[in-house]
Amino acid sequence: MNLGVPTLPHAGDRDRYLWQIERKLLGCPLLMPQPQPPRRLEDQFVENVARYPTYFVTVLLGGIWAGLQPFVNLYRKSATAAALVTVGSLALLLFIYFTLRAMTGHTLLPAWMWR
Repeated sequence: MNLGVPTLPHAGDRDRYLWQIERKLLGCPLLMPQPQPPRRLEDQFVENVARYPTYFVTVLLGGIWAGLQPFVNLYRKSATAAALVTVGSLALLLFIYFTLRAMTGHTLLPAWMWR
């Protein structure tokens, strides 16, 4: 059953058919678009790798945002919850600081605190 739409035997015929339709609708001479030469594989690789830093930053910021969102909601609830979140965050940072100092062989407190 033919609905008035021509069947196109080749993939490139679709572009030529659309070009002819546009030419008839606009009523002006149009130049046939020339097919683009295939891009080299190396160009595609470099273009793809160049997108990774943007992707990395986006994922990193999105993860930080999703992780901090519950704590931001606690800040909005009450002053007590905000104080507990602040003290808990400070305690976590101090724990990480002292753990990393101990793992690297440093003393418990920095030298300037011993004086």
